[in-house]
Amino acid sequence: MSEETTEASLRAAILAAPEDLGPRLALADWLCDRKDPLGDFLRVQCALAGVKDPQSRKGLRLREANLRNANERAWTAPLRKFTTERAFHLGLLGHVGGTTKKLLPELPGIFAKEPVRSLTLLGVAGAKGVQELLATGLVRRLKRLKLTGPIGDEGVRALVSSDEVSGLESLVLTRVGMTAKGAALLASARTLRGLKVLALGGNALGDDGVRALTDAKSALQVQTLYLTDTGLTNAGLQALCRSELMKGLGLLTLTRTKVDDAGVEALAEAPEASGLRHLELSGTGLTLRGARALAASKYLSDLARLDIHGTPALRGKGLALLKERFPRALRASR
Repeated sequence: MSEETTEASLRAAILAAPEDLGPRLALADWLCDRKDPLGDFLRVQCALAGVKDPQSRKGLRLREANLRNANERAWTAPLRKFTTERAFHLGLLGHVGGTTKKLLPELPGIFAKEPVRSLTLLGVAGAKGVQELLATGLVRRLKRLKLTGPIGDEGVRALVSSDEVSGLESLVLTRVGMTAKGAALLASARTLRGLKVLALGGNALGDDGVRALTDAKSALQVQTLYLTDTGLTNAGLQALCRSELMKGLGLLTLTRTKVDDAGVEALAEAPEASGLRHLELSGTGLTLRGARALAASKYLSDLARLDIHGTPALRGKGLALLKERFPRALRASR
């Protein structure tokens, strides 16, 4: 068997079981026998996946950085013409990103060799652009998908109507022109039951869109929800606070929404919010009144991060109250 055929066989085993370290380590051994530094890199990143000891991780991280700095440009050279993002996972290419025009035609070739599990496509045009992506048959291999571009609500419909997306754990739809109608399509999609992360920043969802996400019939059970720049107001946040969706959230981002103290009070008083570990309120209308509610909340004791950058609460007593209640969690600057 030729070396080319052997490598192809080893990589095929990885593609068949991308989260299994065994096939990756088999390839690592084969590459190391041939003095290929990618083999060592594979071993290091696979080791990092299982090592918890801080001192051991420090040594592995240093080795990883040295190998990356010396070799990454050569490893990714064939991809640079049509990608703007590249990242390694468990020693091999795990993420690619780029414009739809340049990257989409190249995806079959990349996926034939690399265990890519995360994809960013920029500038996807309408439902037709979504359908072209789905037609590749490659989305089913992804855990994370990020799309930008004017796909609109019909693009969202095309996406969630396909079984191709049923393996996704993270879906990022940034400034795609979706409205409350698109949010309702997401909420009712049985294909997204495994979703853990949903990011909808820059879309005009408004309160109706957030209410759609929290509908009692919603199939969503996400743990992370980004609502940055969505036009959300207090009314929508209050609906979210009363929902089953809120009960499962560990991270909630409300950056640059229209939420102010009344919405923050509803959040602080909601038993459903007791699972939150990360809360972002940057650029909202949070003032001393809302700061008092957060500081007095009996449901937000587990917050590990509270971000209030660019809010009126940064002035005076509000900041002092939050520093006292959340000394390690608070992130605050003008």
